[in-house]
Amino acid sequence: MDDKDVNKRPSLEDCVGNVVIVRWIDSCEPTDNSDILLHELPKPQDIEQYGVLLRVEPDHIVVAGAMKGNPGHKELETAYDYVIAIPTVAVLHWQPLTRD
Repeated sequence: MDDKDVNKRPSLEDCVGNVVIVRWIDSCEPTDNSDILLHELPKPQDIEQYGVLLRVEPDHIVVAGAMKGNPGHKELETAYDYVIAIPTVAVLHWQPLTRD
């Protein structure tokens, strides 16, 4: 294996169906959103999302935090929980989780 390949990560498309960590940036607003002083202004949130990458589209990805039902059985439909669509422009980094 060439040294260049060691640090190469797969594309998002190659990670579909696998568990990934996705680091992304999200908007944020204060819980009490009135009478905000300048020193109280919110900043965007830096989020790490762990889950199964279900879909990659040009403008977003979809990650599920849990699977239930019948994973691995094509004849039976699997259900997903804690599903989130993340805009592609908000994705800062991704990494597949491996057992190695």
